[in-house]
This record gives sequence, structure tokens and C-alpha cells, in this order.
Amino acid sequence: MEQKRSKSGMIEELISYIEEIKKIKSDKYVLFNFEEEVLRIADPQLSLCFAKKIKWADVKAHGQVIIDSGGLYYNYAFARDVEGADVRAHGQIIIDSRDLVDNYKFARDVKGADVKAHGQVIIDSRDLYYNYQFADKIVGADVRAHGQVIIDSGNSYYIECFLSDIDFIDCFLGYERKHDGDSINIKEDNQTTITKARSLIKTLLEENNKPKKD
Repeated sequence: MEQKRSKSGMIEELISYIEEIKKIKSDKYVLFNFEEEVLRIADPQLSLCFAKKIKWADVKAHGQVIIDSGGLYYNYAFARDVEGADVRAHGQIIIDSRDLVDNYKFARDVKGADVKAHGQVIIDSRDLYYNYQFADKIVGADVRAHGQVIIDSGNSYYIECFLSDIDFIDCFLGYERKHDGDSINIKEDNQTTITKARSLIKTLLEENNKPKKD
């Protein structure tokens, strides 16, 4: 009996098919034959990859899939990697999360990020490490406000580091979300790959249309 594949595995497989079809055909072929269905699947990983790798993709529509997902990694990655992304809208998802690592990374890595708003999340947290890092590493940070958090803490170690501007940590102890999924090595002819891609799209759309369990 065939084992049921996970949705993440099917998404990874579909991405591989789309990349192969692009090589054999063209970006326009993928765009006109697959984009509408990809958007209907409404998967953030799929929309991120499609918008990054396919020319003339509907960045606004794929970005909305990402925003609607609420996924912090995908909102960060889409704003960072996709030209034309609505940086402020994706950044707001990160701000609303109040997650210190993601707010730091978004302000650090995304061009056009609202540094003041992301910095305010850090300030409000009163976290000494992230206030030091934000002030030290982020261009446009409110250094005085972050410094005041450290001074108010009375922590002599952080106060000394801040005032002497010593980079006392060798590396940023952040985290990266990794996504599981089996990769696939495609060595089949063009038509077979297209057929398999369409079959996966049909399956994923059927999964989306199933009634959700309470």
C-alpha cells in the first residue's frame, strides 16, 4: 500500500518540478500555466519560491499569501529576497509578533525596514542582549533609547560593554527555521515532469478543499 505523502513533501516535490520545467521551457510558460493554481494552493513556501525564481511573477499576490500565513520566517525571507515586496506589510507581521530575534533580523537584513518600529519592540522587551545588539549593529537605531535600557538595568557588564563599544560576542546567537521535505532529482522527459506537477497541484488543491476538523 502506497504511503501517504506529507503536504510539505509534496510542496518540495512540486517546487523541484517547477524549477525543471522552467529550465526546459521558460519563465513565461511556468507563469501562464502554473501561477494561478500555485496561488490557489496558498502555501507560503511555494509562493516564496515561485516569486523568487519565476520572472514576472505576481509579487503582490504571492506576498499576500505570505502575509495571510502569518509565518515569521516566510515574511522575513519574502521581504528580504523578493524584489518589489511590500516590506512594511511583511515587517508589520514581525512587529506584531514581538519576537526579538525576528525583529532584530528583519531590521538588520531587510532594505527599507522600519528600524524605529522594530527597535521599539526591542526597547519594550527590556532585554539587555538585544538592546545592545540592536544599538551596535543596526544602522539608524535609536542608540540613546537602547542605551537607556541598559543603564536603567544597573547591569555593570552590559553598561561597560555598551559605553566602551566593545563587540564582546563573536557571533549572533540567532536561529534559522529549516523546513523538511524530500528533494527530488528529475531525470525524466519534459512532458512527464509537467504531468507530475499538475497531478501534485490537483492533490494539493483537493487537500485545501477538504473540510477542516474542529
